[in-house]
This record gives sequence, C-alpha cells and structure tokens, in this order.
Amino acid sequence: MAAVFLGGKALTESETFAAQLPRYAAGAAVIAITGDLTSAGAAIAGEALAAAATHVSLHTADPGTGGANELAYSRTAVTLEFATGALRVASETTGETAISGTVTHYGVWAVS
Repeated sequence: MAAVFLGGKALTESETFAAQLPRYAAGAAVIAITGDLTSAGAAIAGEALAAAATHVSLHTADPGTGGANELAYSRTAVTLEFATGALRVASETTGETAISGTVTHYGVWAVS
C-alpha cells in the first residue's frame, strides 16, 4: 500500500515556532474528530485513525486533501492515540532537525 494522506491542520503561532525543530509533544492534538458523529461514533473513528496513522509531515502551506506543499525531508514516525475527541501524540517524538522553510501546517499519513 502506498502512503495515504489522512488529513492536516494549520499550526498555531506557538506550534509554528516549535515545529521548526520539529518536536511532537506527548498529548498534543493532531486532528480533532468532529462533525455529525455521536461521541461513540467519534471514538470508533478516532481509534481506527489512530491505529492507521504512522507518520506526520510538515508543510509550507495548506496540504489540502492530498498532502501538497510538503517540505523535502523525511516524514516523522509517530504513535497516535485517540483521547478527548482528537488524535493525540502518544509519546514525544523528535523529527528531522535540519529543516529550511517556514512550517505553517502539518499532515498525518498512513504508510505501510
């Protein structure tokens, strides 16, 4: 299976600074599970996405629905969990440290 883009989000100003390293702190929300789902539905969807998601990417602009504007570097492997309505980083992970460019968004991927 090829890499599948699962979604992305704009970084806040403080996250943008921290992402220049990048460092994914334990408990940091990655993707909120929202919409028309009940809390039980959101939990099922969130747990399935957490099990499928394997990597986080950094982007210089909105990644859209396909992971566009990704920086040229290695994606960072992460372990995610579903908690409090969002996918969250299960344990702190430090990714690539030699990044050039301004990071404004991140994306989540399922990579086999």
